[in-house]
Amino acid sequence: MKIGMVGAGALGLLYSAKLMDTADVTLFARRSKQVDVLKREGIRLDEATFNVNVACSSDVSLLAQMDFLIMTVKAYQLESLLPILKQLPINLPVLFLQNGKAHFPMLLKLPLNIIFVGTSEHGALRQGENHVFHKGEGKTNFARWRGKSDKIETFLNGGSTFPFTYVENYQEMIDKKWLVNLIVNPLTAVLDVRNGELISNPIYFAFVQDLIEEVSPLLMVKDPLGIIQAICSQTAENYSSMAIDVKLKRETELDAILLPLLEMGAKKKVELPKFSKLYHALHYLKGENGC
Repeated sequence: MKIGMVGAGALGLLYSAKLMDTADVTLFARRSKQVDVLKREGIRLDEATFNVNVACSSDVSLLAQMDFLIMTVKAYQLESLLPILKQLPINLPVLFLQNGKAHFPMLLKLPLNIIFVGTSEHGALRQGENHVFHKGEGKTNFARWRGKSDKIETFLNGGSTFPFTYVENYQEMIDKKWLVNLIVNPLTAVLDVRNGELISNPIYFAFVQDLIEEVSPLLMVKDPLGIIQAICSQTAENYSSMAIDVKLKRETELDAILLPLLEMGAKKKVELPKFSKLYHALHYLKGENGC
């Protein structure tokens, strides 16, 4: 199985290294500097080094030679890749692993016949161009969004030590991850705290409960508070990806995660004053940080 990993951020590096024992992986990176480092030094996963095939994500001819693509770029980076994806063979299966829901309208623009969507439960932190730390074990959930591929589903369900789990209802799967992104990411970013503090600090925990009460009418999620408590407990020492992006003055997934919720609330006439305040507070922080 030839897998193309599109995106060399934390998840792209982690997934590339973890899938090498069961597949022929090519990592597609956007920047030539990162391509050069990866070719020269390989991927460093924790303290281990993995040599990997590397190419530029603009190489349509090489992308088209893959059996399967996994898109690990962030949602705000996906738009720039649409022209490339539109040039691929229409029967090439692609799995999209983006946070939030902003990428779903983009998927409608693609002529591809086989599209999977998924969520990752792994914690990963990238340092430098090629070094990633696996900060939390989990699994990857995936579901059919358009079409199907028995070959890909059999491969993903192969029971490797880096597990993938098929989910029948993609909406419920996405909403469960979206709930975590909606609450843990922006709160930790605004408060500048680790995930665990959202449940250990009584004041922060009250914020969590208020947000869950506000968003619950819009999401298909059972036991939302239990989900948040479990995630914050499992990743207690981690900073969320949004908190890290704000710290490092990088672009965030704010519009991919929070904006679709505010638009949904307006459409369904559900008021979301607390999420609106979070959204504007984070935009203020982005302005302060030049993101």
